[in-house]
Amino acid sequence: MTQNGSIRFGPFEADLHSGEVRKAGERIKLQDQPFKVLQVLLERPGDLVTREELQTRIWPRESFGDFDHAVNVAVGKLRSALGDSAENPSFIETVPRRGYRFVAKLDSPAAPPSRSPIPGRIPIFVAVAACCLGLGALLGYRGTRKEPPNFQRLTVQRGTIYSARFAPDGRNVLYSAAWDGGPIEIYSTDTKIPGARSLGLHGTDLLAVAPSGAVAVLQSAAPRFLLTLRGTLGQVSLGGGSPRQIAEDVEWADYAPDAKTLAIVHNVAGKQRLEFPVGHALYETSGWISHPRVSPKGDRIAFLSRPEERRSHGRISVPLPAPGVHGAATRKVDHTNESHSYRVGHRRRKHQGLPGKRRDRCRRRPLPPV
Repeated sequence: MTQNGSIRFGPFEADLHSGEVRKAGERIKLQDQPFKVLQVLLERPGDLVTREELQTRIWPRESFGDFDHAVNVAVGKLRSALGDSAENPSFIETVPRRGYRFVAKLDSPAAPPSRSPIPGRIPIFVAVAACCLGLGALLGYRGTRKEPPNFQRLTVQRGTIYSARFAPDGRNVLYSAAWDGGPIEIYSTDTKIPGARSLGLHGTDLLAVAPSGAVAVLQSAAPRFLLTLRGTLGQVSLGGGSPRQIAEDVEWADYAPDAKTLAIVHNVAGKQRLEFPVGHALYETSGWISHPRVSPKGDRIAFLSRPEERRSHGRISVPLPAPGVHGAATRKVDHTNESHSYRVGHRRRKHQGLPGKRRDRCRRRPLPPV
C-alpha cells in the first residue's frame, strides 16, 4: 500500500480513501457496491472470502434471494471493469458455492534508492557530523525539533465512531461504529492494509482491550447522553465466540494491568458508581461518571465526573487506594470546558479548552464518603 492509501495490482491502482480505481492513471467506471467487493477481497489477498461475509459487510439487510442476485451483479461488474473473466481469472477467482478469492499479486511501493557515500568526501562528512554533535551537546539539545505526528486515516464510511483501541499486536485497531444509519458493531482493521472486517457483534460497543487479547464489550448498547451508551457488560476473546456476560446497566470499563480485573461505571438505583473490581464501589454520585482509566501499576484510576449528567463541565478524579484497601482516599480536581491548568498527583498538565475563555485555577476538595 502506498502512503496515500492506494493498493496496486497489475495495471490497476485502487484508492481505498476515494473509492476509485485507475488504470495507467485513468479512472475507470466502477459503482459503489462492486468497489466494496473489491475492497473486501483486497483485505485478504489469496484467502477465500465467503459469500456470507460479503453479505454481512455489504448487504446486511438483504434477504437471501436479493443478496444472491446483488453479489452476482456486483462481481460481474467488477470483473467487467478489470477486464477479468470467471473462466480464466487474472484477479478474482470463483470458489463454487462458497465465495471468491483475489489471486493477483499486490505490488509493493518502491523503496527510495540508497545513496552510497563518495569515498573522497567521507572525511568531510565525518568532520561535519562531529561538529554538529559537539554543538548539540553544548546547547543541551535545546534546539531539537520534534517531528509532527503522522496521521493515517483508517475509515472511509459515513457514520459515528464510538470507541477505538489498539489490539495487543500494536498493528490492528479495533473500533465500534454505526455506519450509514445501521446498528453499532465492532470492526477490526489492519493499519498496513486498508479495509475493515466486522467481528459479527451487532448492537455491541467496544469498551476495552486487554494485553491478553480479552475484549470488554457492551451488548444491547442503547444510546443515552451524547455518545454514551448503556448495556450489558461482556467479555469475549479476539479469536471470536460469544461474549460472557458480567454485569448489566454498565456504561464504561477499563482493564487493570493484570488483564483480568475491570474498573467499570455501573448504574445502580439511579446513581452512577465507579467499581473496581466489579461489585466493589469506590465512588458513587447522582451525576455522571465516564472514561475510567486504570494506571499502569493498577493503584490508581482516573475518571471524569460531572455533578449533573447534562452539565458541560465536571471534574477529573483519581482514587488513591491505601495499601491493600480499594478506595481508601480520593483526590479530586475541578475541570471545566474553559482553558485551565490542573494537577493530578504530582504532575502538572495543561488542557486547552474553548478559545476566548479565561484561565481558572484548580481547587481540590475532599470527596464525600461512599
